[in-house]
Amino acid sequence: MKRVEVIVLAILSISFVGALSIEAVHTDVYNAINENALVIYRQSLINNYNSDRSNENTMIEDTGGCHMKSTFRIVAATLLLGILTGCHTPSRDQIAESAKTMIAAQETSSSVYDIHFGYQKDLGKWLTEEKEYLYDPDGDASDGITIFNTIGMIHVGERLYFPISKQTTLSTGDNFYAYVSTKTGEKHYICPDPLCGHDEESGCPYINFDVLAFSTDSDSKIYGVRKNIVAGTAVLQDRIYEIDLSENTLRQIYDSKDICKDFDVDYITMYFIIEDTLYFTDHFLFYEEVEGERIVTERTWLLGLNLTTKETTVLNDHFDENLERFHVIGDRIFYTDLAERTVYCTDFAFADKTPVLQYPEGYQLSIDQYDSNTGELYMLVTNNELHRSAVYPENPNAIKCTLYCVDSDLQCKEVPMPSDQLIDFQLTNEYIYYRKYDPINFRTPPYERNAIDVFGNKLYRVKRSDTMTPEVAFDGHEELFFQDYFVTGDYLYFAYYALVIREEGQVFRRMGATARVNMKENTIKWLNLD
Repeated sequence: MKRVEVIVLAILSISFVGALSIEAVHTDVYNAINENALVIYRQSLINNYNSDRSNENTMIEDTGGCHMKSTFRIVAATLLLGILTGCHTPSRDQIAESAKTMIAAQETSSSVYDIHFGYQKDLGKWLTEEKEYLYDPDGDASDGITIFNTIGMIHVGERLYFPISKQTTLSTGDNFYAYVSTKTGEKHYICPDPLCGHDEESGCPYINFDVLAFSTDSDSKIYGVRKNIVAGTAVLQDRIYEIDLSENTLRQIYDSKDICKDFDVDYITMYFIIEDTLYFTDHFLFYEEVEGERIVTERTWLLGLNLTTKETTVLNDHFDENLERFHVIGDRIFYTDLAERTVYCTDFAFADKTPVLQYPEGYQLSIDQYDSNTGELYMLVTNNELHRSAVYPENPNAIKCTLYCVDSDLQCKEVPMPSDQLIDFQLTNEYIYYRKYDPINFRTPPYERNAIDVFGNKLYRVKRSDTMTPEVAFDGHEELFFQDYFVTGDYLYFAYYALVIREEGQVFRRMGATARVNMKENTIKWLNLD
């Protein structure tokens, strides 16, 4: 029976391709496709693994992911059903008639949302479903705010980029970037193919980018780092790709093997772009077996990649690994020396450096953001102990976190806040949003492992003109857990983390979906990879 099934599937596939090769049919299908069209075909099995098959449960599903229109979905469904039932190509009149018939039925059909993200229907019952995106041009916004060193949500101009993934079980699958317009609220994918599944199985070339950087001259050009396995080896290497959203192209522009030939693992950190050159470090690991023990040698190179010629120049092949968090602000570069626990400011030639902030031992510079409207750089100095999700600090009351503000004259001052245990913060034009250390333990006996929400599942805010008067901006009610978040206007975006039970106890698991909450209207919309 399995062999028969394979043969049948092969015949169906060939028949479908053959139908599309007919010019009249191909033209109709092609003309029906637009940037807002997508089709997903699913056939359900009866009684699980029963050998019988039926078209009764065949569904053409609106995934909601690319703001789809009905036309191509209906045309493709008609073609497929025609092949399944009669192994012939439907005429144009048949396609049109079937489209009219199926328009009414599409609203009652199941969707990928129901199948893969059904759990979301039971979340946030105190919120209502978003019916309309409300943009207030005169309200609060994040225009001119730059959030550095983010690996989650990235705000660039009028776009918010964020990773999402297909949710089939408890695993998140392959990371894939989408973006929303903060003016319209519309979601778009960086992959231009409307028929792509955006996962490993579909062969999507736009998945699994670890970090993104953005061109200073074009809103459409993005630079991403993705790890690859060298064919026939166990070598893991990073490569840099250029994504052009206007041209719908993706191409590799840097291969670490062109710089260093014999490493075993490397990882890239992109810093900034100055005068059409991308500055980044490539950190190489070399493994060597010595008397049965593996010896690891490390080496970091500072490199410059010309984004016009795509040529790479080695600037320093023994780069100081204690230097990190490089940011370009105007004609200055800010960076951190980890050994000295000091933030410095220097010029592009690194000819002169000025200390801006020094923090105590046991602490780190965790978050820094720049407001181009005021010329102010905000930095949060915190302690790693407060971020640990499974262990309480030995003496949390002794840990004090401090928010600093550096003005355009490099004068640094402490910003008074309602809590001295801030975990993170985000600037908007009018507010400082933040989370504070307020742990909730979700450990379930008899399991020993703790699952601690260190943020207390709440987001607070204060006005930048009055930083000592707090209010709760959003309460997740110990249900809508989140790590990465971004606020613009009345909207809060966050990556949802579920509290799931595993053999060793309860843990927080990123579920591959992003939620958008209007904190004023109390509405929610899920932004999934459908």
